[in-house]
Amino acid sequence: MPPPAEASRSRRRWQDITYLRRIDEWRAAGYVVEMIFLALRSPEEAIARVAIRVLQGGHHLAEDVIRRRFEAGLRNVRSLRVDCRQMFDNSGPLPLLLEEDATNDDMRAAPRAMLRAAHRAREIAFRTGTPIVIMRDGIVVREMVTEKDLEDYKIDDEQ
Repeated sequence: MPPPAEASRSRRRWQDITYLRRIDEWRAAGYVVEMIFLALRSPEEAIARVAIRVLQGGHHLAEDVIRRRFEAGLRNVRSLRVDCRQMFDNSGPLPLLLEEDATNDDMRAAPRAMLRAAHRAREIAFRTGTPIVIMRDGIVVREMVTEKDLEDYKIDDEQ
C-alpha cells in the first residue's frame, strides 16, 4: 500500500487525464461511453514488457512505479462510470475476454475484432520476418511466426 501522500498523487494523476474527467459530461450530453481495457495477469508481466520496450528504444519506468500503476489501473478501471466495458487478458498469444458489460452489437463484436487484429499482426510479422513479442508461460518472449502459426490462429470470418 503506498503512503497516503503517494496514494493521493496517484488518484490525482488518474483524475487529471482529460477524457476521464469528461466521461460524466459526455454521458449527460447523450453520448454512449464504451471502454475496452487490455490487462496483464501480474505486475511482473508489466515489468517484463517495459524491459522489452526499453530495448526497443522506449522509456524506462521504475519497478515500484509499474507495480503501483498496475494495481491502481485495475482498481480505477472498474470504478469508471461508462455505459459498456470489456476487459481482456492481453498476456498470452491472443487476447482473452475476462469481463464484459456490453449492451450493444459493436461492443459484443470487439472480441472477434481483437482476434482478427492479432492474426493480422502475425501475418505482417511473417511477411516481414519480424518476431512478435508475447507472453508465454508468464515469460516475455520474441517468436518468429511460422506458416503453422498463421493456420493455428486463423479467424474464420464466416462464423
